[in-house]
Amino acid sequence: MSKRKITAEDIVSSWANALATNATADEVPPGWLRMDEVAKMLGKSESHTFKLLAAATREGRCETSSYRVQRGSRVLPHKHYRLK
Repeated sequence: MSKRKITAEDIVSSWANALATNATADEVPPGWLRMDEVAKMLGKSESHTFKLLAAATREGRCETSSYRVQRGSRVLPHKHYRLK
């Protein structure tokens, strides 16, 4: 019985399989918006909207949750906001 020689392609394939992720985006429930979506709706800059949302969250006027969403070719967690 002969052993099969391990090739560079085998090693690359093993690494690719080990590092592959099957990340899927979460279904974001109605009413939850990302900061950039709120900024666009309000016609404000994202930096100003961030300050407004941070204050509203501290004061209990809105709540936050993190959902994984498709951003370009990747699925990343993003904070979402919802009015209480």
